[in-house]
Amino acid sequence: MDKFEFSDLYKFLVSAGIILIGIATLMPWFYLKEPFDLLIEKNKILLLTPEAQFVVANRQAFIGRLSSIIPWTSAILFFAGVLSIIFGLKKWFNKQAEIDKRDTLTTEKLEKEVKSMSPADVVNKNESEFNEATNINSDIENTTTTTTSTPTKNEFISNYTHIEQFFSSRLTSVYQNRFKILTNIRLNNRSFLAEYDLVLNSGTLSRKDYIFEFKYYPNGVTKKTIQEVIIKMDWRAKVYSDKIKNNIMSILLIALPTNKYNDERCTELKKLPKEISSITTNIKIEFINSDKLDNLDDSYFELLLD
Repeated sequence: MDKFEFSDLYKFLVSAGIILIGIATLMPWFYLKEPFDLLIEKNKILLLTPEAQFVVANRQAFIGRLSSIIPWTSAILFFAGVLSIIFGLKKWFNKQAEIDKRDTLTTEKLEKEVKSMSPADVVNKNESEFNEATNINSDIENTTTTTTSTPTKNEFISNYTHIEQFFSSRLTSVYQNRFKILTNIRLNNRSFLAEYDLVLNSGTLSRKDYIFEFKYYPNGVTKKTIQEVIIKMDWRAKVYSDKIKNNIMSILLIALPTNKYNDERCTELKKLPKEISSITTNIKIEFINSDKLDNLDDSYFELLLD
């Protein structure tokens, strides 16, 4: 269950106060606007049946009593509305000040803990991606009868870099006004370094941060490989949670060529994070056809955060 936000209660009190003041203002106006039976001439009342005369007399008496009650009721509602607004605004501002303070501390912690990867670090990362992609070549689950030659190291790194830059540029284009975009960063966790391809940092504790991992498997991918990637992502998410904030979600984007892309199999592989009992963080997997990157519009990247 989500934690109750008192700021929502304070906003409600302010809104309720405005409504009460509105009712207090409109009540006398409606009362004075409506003549009820007060303008009926006496001789016309005498023409009515005794039962009708009795009803009219009672209504006039009731309206007369309301004339002394409505001013007091309006005054009470008005002052109740004013008090509700004052109390709600005061508490709301105090709560917002606390949130702003926590967000400032989170931002300072982010600036202190996060280190950008050097060009040499990026080269090493790309080489690690190449080794991972080529080492699973003999363990591919056949999805087509098409054979694929293993790309050279330079070919792989060129393609991987293109895909990574494509994802980064599109995510930046879509989310740069809502998040701080951090690419190729590191967090130091004791003697280990946690590396992140891209992070969407919201700048607040109340909103999620999104951690992206980009993968490219030109020869296809196995269930075992994805399981290993998920476990590593879970560890990186925990490091981020310890160092920065725990309101996060990890998203794994896997690019596959057309001859290794199979919708049915990809749908099954997307379920893996829920099948691994040791995974404690929120991880989402999306598969993308690397030969059809240009078909992905902004709406696709908008839906990634859902």
